[in-house]
Amino acid sequence: MLKKLFLLDTCEHTSECDNGMECQNKDGVGHCQCAPGLSGDKCDIVDECVSGKLKNCTTDTGGLCKFVIDKPVCDCGVGKGFDTKLQTCRV
Repeated sequence: MLKKLFLLDTCEHTSECDNGMECQNKDGVGHCQCAPGLSGDKCDIVDECVSGKLKNCTTDTGGLCKFVIDKPVCDCGVGKGFDTKLQTCRV
């Protein structure tokens, strides 16, 4: 279920919103409507990647944190996974 979070930046088309989110029109002005776990004017910030358990999923640790379908994931590449205890990608 999407939460209704309307931010300051505007959009005209859904293609302007990131992570598959939609541009919703409210009172004649379009805003990206972010799903839980996403924030930012264009729904481009994955909260878990910034301040949650995946905050260390970065290129420095061998990963790429992103939002897939409806949840944050750490993509460590083929055959690897993100170890939340060690905060790094491992085989």
